[in-house]
Amino acid sequence: MSGGFGPASGLGVSNRPGSGTLVSTGPVSAGVVSGVPSSRGTVYGRGVRPVGGPETEPSVDLGPPAGADLPAHGLATAELDRLELPVDPSGVILGADVESRPVAIRLFREQSTRLTLIGGLWVTRLMLLRALGVGARIVIQTQRPGAWQGWGKWATGFDDRVEVVQTAPMAVAPGSASAPVLVVNDSGPSPAPLASGLGPWQTRLTVLPELSAFGFGAVADSDLVLMQRLSPAESSAAGAVLRLTSQTAGLMQAMHDDMLALLGGGADRYLWVNATPIEREAFGPPRRG
Repeated sequence: MSGGFGPASGLGVSNRPGSGTLVSTGPVSAGVVSGVPSSRGTVYGRGVRPVGGPETEPSVDLGPPAGADLPAHGLATAELDRLELPVDPSGVILGADVESRPVAIRLFREQSTRLTLIGGLWVTRLMLLRALGVGARIVIQTQRPGAWQGWGKWATGFDDRVEVVQTAPMAVAPGSASAPVLVVNDSGPSPAPLASGLGPWQTRLTVLPELSAFGFGAVADSDLVLMQRLSPAESSAAGAVLRLTSQTAGLMQAMHDDMLALLGGGADRYLWVNATPIEREAFGPPRRG
């Protein structure tokens, strides 16, 4: 890590009433290992192969040997799938700041949340995998379905956690604290609007593979904007829509491939994603594309 990345100024992103603080740093719960939630039903708890490679079966716990005493709180295997746990209030860990403090975002809240990610498929997949780790259901509206074909089954072992569609869904399943919903608008540099609004525990993530004037509306309507390294043209565009200083716009061009800038929602922060070994094996080394 290197120093020199400080707060942005002149931020123009809307912070809608009642949105609250979206970004936090500090201690994380005991359930977080290497900065990523460890959750049943995701690759964090089983073997993994790179996306598109041969699928591996999750490890199976056969339980105690015959005749062993079971604890009073033991559950039959069939009952485990009926357990629902609320989203960790500390949020989804994205990485660590320059002082090595974990940085979390409240990806899911009691009210609807709107985020924009300016970056490539590598960081998008990583962010979605971590959202699955806290129990989210995901709907991906995309113009590149091949990039997501079979991804949900690979990531979770199930067919019902990730839905891939090519047109905006007319309705999205209700979200809850135990089963929040992430709607991903991956329709390119000129994102199409969603056909339906958002409710509690529902979050829209608009992915912009590149920033141009076509994406200004999504950026301006976001509670939080996440950015990988920007090109000079993108940096100029970001400066216009976010009203960034020339110094901050310059920093946007100097970030490493494994860095993100978080702007809005009461936060101006730079972080290192710190991909886990599982994530690196699945997605390869960090990159903007």
